[in-house]
Amino acid sequence: MADPVVGWLVVVAGPGRGAVRAIGAGFNTIGRETGHNRIALDFGDSNISREKHAIIVYDDAPDKRAFTIKHEEGQNLTRVRGNAVTDFTPLVSGDEIALGATTVRFVALCGPDFDWSDGR
Repeated sequence: MADPVVGWLVVVAGPGRGAVRAIGAGFNTIGRETGHNRIALDFGDSNISREKHAIIVYDDAPDKRAFTIKHEEGQNLTRVRGNAVTDFTPLVSGDEIALGATTVRFVALCGPDFDWSDGR
């Protein structure tokens, strides 16, 4: 990933438990194929689509600085806080995201209190 990390996904249940994946600014596609997704959950969960199962977006505009998630092309649902994601849904640090048989915890670094554009 060429840009700075703005958050992480930590696998808390399912294949890959304990693994971490970085989230970058802008669009982050999630799927199990390494070459086709910015975030590859490549631990053998065939319930996660190969490409574009879901997408996480970090909007780094000074008046936004927020994360959202949207289900994309996956045949199996994406869930946040137990609810199916059908449109862009806000993410809060600590949220658990279920994709197939895998659950990841979302951990934000950037947001209203810090962003790489602050020039620290």
